[in-house]
Amino acid sequence: MRRIGLSGVVATVLAAGVLGAWLLPASSQQGRTIRIYERPGFERFINNDGKRRLAGDVVIQVNPLYRTGTKKRVGRDVVDVTLIRQVGRNNAIFRVNATFVLGAGKIEAAGTSTFSHLRNGAAFTVTGGTGRYAGATGTVNVREARRRTFFTFSLST
Repeated sequence: MRRIGLSGVVATVLAAGVLGAWLLPASSQQGRTIRIYERPGFERFINNDGKRRLAGDVVIQVNPLYRTGTKKRVGRDVVDVTLIRQVGRNNAIFRVNATFVLGAGKIEAAGTSTFSHLRNGAAFTVTGGTGRYAGATGTVNVREARRRTFFTFSLST
């Protein structure tokens, strides 16, 4: 099984940067789209049974985030991936909790998927946030590419 991660999720899923005016408060983000990506950062695999990767094994990541287009560093993500079940040789079902630390606040996201879905894009639920993103809801589409993971947030209040 390949090295697990949303890094490039949930990876790289870190020092907070400052975002430009394109990131507005959650109260004014009805239909607002945010596009960022991560590069690989810190990643640690925790094998809970000491033998092989099974349900309950965890990947913890902290990755730097960049604004798509300008390549300006805008923050970091902190990602906790829990393996649920291996599916095939190089795939697994996982559950992820992610915090995107941005200059204007934090956005929280969670959900389940398989690693194979990340190649074409997998949707996760935005579960809230802090600062300018307090009360944020919506989805984040995660697409993994070579050495990068792309996030497209569709936020509403």
